[in-house]
Amino acid sequence: MTATGQPEAPAHRPRRLTDRPPFIAMQHRDFRLLWGGRIVSALGQQMQVVAIGYQVYQITGSPLALGLVGLFRAAAAIVFSLAGGALADAMDRRRLLLITQPLLMFVALGLALTTLAGVVSVPVIYAFVFVSAAAQALDNPARQAMVPVLVPREHLMNAYSWDITGSQAASLSGPALGGLLIATGGVEAAYLVNAATFLVIIGALLLIGTRVQPGGRRPGIGAVIEGLRFVRGHPIALPVMLLDFFAMFFGSAVALLPVYAKDILHVGPEGLGWLYAAEAIGGAIGAVALTSIGTVRRPGPPLLLSVIAFGLCSAAFGVSRSFWLSMLLLAGTGVADTVSMVMRRSIIQLSTPDELRGRVTSANMIFVLSGPQLGQLESGAVAAWGSPQLSVVTGGAGAMLAAIAIGARVPAIRRYRT
Repeated sequence: MTATGQPEAPAHRPRRLTDRPPFIAMQHRDFRLLWGGRIVSALGQQMQVVAIGYQVYQITGSPLALGLVGLFRAAAAIVFSLAGGALADAMDRRRLLLITQPLLMFVALGLALTTLAGVVSVPVIYAFVFVSAAAQALDNPARQAMVPVLVPREHLMNAYSWDITGSQAASLSGPALGGLLIATGGVEAAYLVNAATFLVIIGALLLIGTRVQPGGRRPGIGAVIEGLRFVRGHPIALPVMLLDFFAMFFGSAVALLPVYAKDILHVGPEGLGWLYAAEAIGGAIGAVALTSIGTVRRPGPPLLLSVIAFGLCSAAFGVSRSFWLSMLLLAGTGVADTVSMVMRRSIIQLSTPDELRGRVTSANMIFVLSGPQLGQLESGAVAAWGSPQLSVVTGGAGAMLAAIAIGARVPAIRRYRT
């Protein structure tokens, strides 16, 4: 009590870093665990992406063979994503991740051991790529659907911004480290390091205490159909998913980066690693900016504009002959893609009940995963038929036209409020 008989004011608690708006989602322990483990495993996966592309092109010298890597990834995504969503809505999502993450670790070990034994071939690599993509298709719906359970609704956009920031940070450093590992220790070194990173995410998952059992219906064809009906009946969910698919199908130049590094920009494996990292540099910049601006009440207009910007930067990269200009343009695609990703995830997750989140996320993942992978096949085919430059320029133009057409045909996207 004070001298006047009034109660004393409570002692002022110092404001923690996680109390500030850019870091608000980080105050939740289980989200931090999932986020940190995800960064480390994503770092290794990015090293493996570079190693696979480099190894396939070294063996074949064919842009089409690089494109087929995308075909196998897309096939696995299409076949297994819906099953992953049904499982994510029927069982403990943390336990599902504790099955898929070790499987991904064994794929990395398999690539390393077959390479060290000298028995690796392009069909063997394609088989490992398919198994890895299948595990990711089962993994992604559960992981994304966990986030809204680990943070309050009002912190969800900030959480997704940090999730993408972490992924982009891994994509930034992973390819560069992968290029250095390939140059110094061979592709098997990148595979072995990737296998080791999964121990971190597995440990983080074991420490998460939040119950993430959604209580949805048992997995089966009926559960899958229920999720697809929800997507079809939603006023903008399907158009938003199609927007991402067409942007990635037409606009992604990633499949041809080994060709640009070796035959057009002449920068070798180290330069290839930096080209892969350039998009992530821009993505990290965009994600950090998004963590600082809070909730966007009308995500539709920035979503459409970001896809147009993505296509424009992709087309300009196609005609660039300067390594540094190419890096800048790829960074521009990263900024645009990150803005698109955060806006799209927020629209879908905030408008979906928790018991359906896994299945709706799996439907979205079909577009997210198959778009760029089929785009790799399309890029490789057009490059083999015409030229790499023609493939990238026409693809960027296609992404811009798709965004303009969908935005004009579905005005509800522009009007949507979170």
